[in-house]
Amino acid sequence: MSLTRNRMMRQQRARGTGRAQEVSIPLPVKGVLAEAMNAEVSSQYAAELENWQSDGLKLTTRAPYSRVFSRGCSLSADWRIPFEFGLTDGYIETSKSGTTWGQKQAPRNIKTPCDSTSLSGHVLIVDGNGAPLLFNGEEFSLATTDTPEDDGQSVEAFDGVIAHHDRTYFWKRGGPLEFYYGDVGEITENTITKFPLDRLGNITGGLQEMVSLTMDAGHGMNDVLCIITTTGEMVLYEGFDPGDAQDWRLTSRIKSSAPISPEGFVSIGGDTWMLTPSGVVSIMQSVRSGLMALVDGIGRPIMQRLLERVSLGGDWQMFASRDAGMIILNHVLNGESEQFIYYTQSKAWTTARYPAARWHSLGLDTQFTGLDGRLYQIDRHTKAEGSITARWRSGWFSVNKYSAIRYLKPTILATGPVTIKATILSDFDSTPSELVEAQQTVTMQADRGDGAVLNFDEIIAADAAGSVYQILLEVTAPWAQMVNLKAGVV
Repeated sequence: MSLTRNRMMRQQRARGTGRAQEVSIPLPVKGVLAEAMNAEVSSQYAAELENWQSDGLKLTTRAPYSRVFSRGCSLSADWRIPFEFGLTDGYIETSKSGTTWGQKQAPRNIKTPCDSTSLSGHVLIVDGNGAPLLFNGEEFSLATTDTPEDDGQSVEAFDGVIAHHDRTYFWKRGGPLEFYYGDVGEITENTITKFPLDRLGNITGGLQEMVSLTMDAGHGMNDVLCIITTTGEMVLYEGFDPGDAQDWRLTSRIKSSAPISPEGFVSIGGDTWMLTPSGVVSIMQSVRSGLMALVDGIGRPIMQRLLERVSLGGDWQMFASRDAGMIILNHVLNGESEQFIYYTQSKAWTTARYPAARWHSLGLDTQFTGLDGRLYQIDRHTKAEGSITARWRSGWFSVNKYSAIRYLKPTILATGPVTIKATILSDFDSTPSELVEAQQTVTMQADRGDGAVLNFDEIIAADAAGSVYQILLEVTAPWAQMVNLKAGVV
């Protein structure tokens, strides 16, 4: 391979790196820990870890993505709703030009964001801007669902819907503390019944969300309906029929933190996680403990950065890949998106920069609607056609009795070309001028152009002296895997 680093080679010879003692720097295989930015922590955590993923032993560039070209998939869409029944699957798409399934046009357009659920072979869509829309895999229709004549509430105003114990439940987000429910299995022609929550007394806020939880509510394992208000109060009911006092029981009332988004919920087994201004909350643990539960501390490593992002506003979605390998917190702000990704195998958080507006699962695939409205797919077992830039910023660390770092020696498996930018900071000095002055760049070009995986372990000269250090590594390649990192110290 050829190496363009003449200036650094001269520096290396002048410093006599051959006299340095080589020590290993642990890789941050436990992912991000926000506090590492300004503190000495375990080297297994990183202050920043963008576009890397950890398997618990090594770091690999995050999975690439590619454009999906499928029959009936439009060039762009504002919103996509997965439809999967039997052998039929695909996306209901809505945009300014209408709501469609392939060449099928819906009788009315859907205003986004919207909500949907599946029951009796149909997808039911509500948007608070008209009659609920039904799709059965072949044709669209408008649901004839309605409220009682003397009720004063219109079904067209509902923008929340869920199927629970084979019944549909409707509500208005941020609206009155009440919901409406239908008959068992009925979705096409249905007069729904009101269930007021104000009978509970001092419950606060408006109705925000309803989710199903699988838990032991005192009568064996069962699906419990959890009602969440805009102020974070949770009300749980067990039973099959809200209209039958013998088959509908209030099981719990607890206080948590307010949800920040209708899409800030994700089902994890029988539990549901909720994104709040306080972090990621487990509803199941909140029910069991009677207090807000931050998912066994799972969200703690990213808490500081997450709360900073939440304070900025924007749109949030929490999503679980179909194989449950990734939990993704997607944030879109001012036309740009960033993800916090929790890899369940390694239990490590990283960040990424997929251009994703909204994530979906279809079959076994993890896909997203891009910021450009096009459909993309995560390719977890292939390498990117272009290059990915992955960034690692370590926490601060010391090298025992040694007073200076003379070089870094990363061992990287990659498909070339590979560019590495390396910066070593010392004694908590991370000013912009110091970052520029300390940066070194190495470009390595593989001799072979067939995409073969090659081993790169070149020395990157440095000149850092102090008592504590911080390393910044930025690797750009079609695919890269960091196996280990060593430093020459004197």
